[in-house]
Amino acid sequence: PSKLTFIIPAELADGTYELKVTTQFSGNSKTLLKTPRSVTKTIYIGTAPSGGGSSSGGDGGIEENPLG
Repeated sequence: PSKLTFIIPAELADGTYELKVTTQFSGNSKTLLKTPRSVTKTIYIGTAPSGGGSSSGGDGGIEENPLG
């Protein structure tokens, strides 16, 4: 898959969370990677804290190829 979609529960409290996705997908549907790959992304529910975090990206966390 080229994109992942998540549904966040409405009752999830505002705050800072880490989202971790682990996959063995290789782009070839017949072969899986031997070693799983993971990517971790900090996400903010509500307002992001001021003065902290990365100043890069204004794309809402959408990356062209976050799993490399």
